[in-house]
Amino acid sequence: MIKGPPDLQQFGCENKRGTVKSGSLGAITRCQTSVNPPRVTLTLNETLKAGLHLVILPGETPRQNPEESLNTFDVFLRMPDDRNLDVSLKVPGEPVQQGL
Repeated sequence: MIKGPPDLQQFGCENKRGTVKSGSLGAITRCQTSVNPPRVTLTLNETLKAGLHLVILPGETPRQNPEESLNTFDVFLRMPDDRNLDVSLKVPGEPVQQGL
């Protein structure tokens, strides 16, 4: 489960910006979006190997740079019974680049 910053709009499995891309995660069997707070829950088809992984989730950045303390993501790797295996809290988001 990935919880995004409160100002991140259109953060989810699919929107006008595209669809979730599994990157290094392998097959995604299910993707669920929650709005308040912005959150995406992915169910994978296989066990993840230890290491760094990549997933791409579409979102629409705010028009102005969000407050740095709020521009963070919380990432939870959970077992099927909802026990946490690994957690990474307050992962910093990138600043908004205006005028690109």
